[in-house]
Amino acid sequence: MAQLDGLRAFAVMAVVIHHYTPGGWDYGADSGVKLFFTLSGFLITGILLRTRVDAEAGNLKPLTALARFYIRRFLRIFPLYYFVVAAAVVINLEPARREIVSLLTYTFNIHMAHQGWFEANFAHFWSLSVEEQFYICWPWLVLFLPPDWLTSAVLSIVSLGPLYRFSYILSGYRNMTDLSTYISTFSCLDSLGLGSLLAVFIHRGCISRSLMHRMNRLLLPAALLGSAAVVWFANGNVRLIVHDPIRATVFCCIICAASNGIVGPVGRFLEWKLFVYIGKISYGIYVYHPLMLVLSSLILIKTTGLALPEQSLPVSTLAVLLTLCIASLSWHFMEKPINNLKRYF
Repeated sequence: MAQLDGLRAFAVMAVVIHHYTPGGWDYGADSGVKLFFTLSGFLITGILLRTRVDAEAGNLKPLTALARFYIRRFLRIFPLYYFVVAAAVVINLEPARREIVSLLTYTFNIHMAHQGWFEANFAHFWSLSVEEQFYICWPWLVLFLPPDWLTSAVLSIVSLGPLYRFSYILSGYRNMTDLSTYISTFSCLDSLGLGSLLAVFIHRGCISRSLMHRMNRLLLPAALLGSAAVVWFANGNVRLIVHDPIRATVFCCIICAASNGIVGPVGRFLEWKLFVYIGKISYGIYVYHPLMLVLSSLILIKTTGLALPEQSLPVSTLAVLLTLCIASLSWHFMEKPINNLKRYF
């Protein structure tokens, strides 16, 4: 599904723009990360549902299917992540040594949510922690719940996100930090869950061509208008509760169409080789890109003697080039060879 790689490219570029420009682009970065979550829910749930079919057909045992899923996720995610953490520990990049336990255990989001502020250099690892925590729990439900319970379970998961954020308002903003409403795993479940729900509907054949057409003609514009209305007109409490599920609905419509192949100029744009390639190496781009700002600043100090702000044009330009180069090298010489081992599982 090449067009999904094009969507990944959009998502990661929005995050990079936020970190590389003065003042940032909060909405773009937030939307990029939530698009990643919705995509992850869709793709992971689809993989698990197909694995369940194999298990129910007797081709493999359920626990074997579970082990295979975790091994394949390990091969895709862990090597790059732990390589960067290890390198940061060796060069003593803050706060790697101080927060080594939460980094190694994928609980960095819990640490930052509890303290209420982002750490330097590794703040973006919060979303990787969320995804890993989701991967630990979600396969058990998809593979072992009775089939009739699955849709209800997914809807319950989706509802936990808004309810969790609503509890913050009900408590008088005292039961958690403000940052918790953004980077806590519970707060991201509506984005992950709606992507999962889309995968369930597609797997069960609930989305026909005519229904997909109606989604594109009716649901997508309505969700876009709803999202814009919430951003522009709703107060902070309403936006906190409803914006993520409305925006995830937008993403689900787009993902559904892209997974089946969008025709015309939009489809060709998403299948543009450069976009597809950026989407393919997007994991590396996401992991490396904040660290490249630090490296770019050091390089320019050494070569020109100028201590420029991290988000100045020279530093950001060099950081973009370094990020693409490092992510590309990482993909071809580390991630892809390790990823190819998945064929044995």
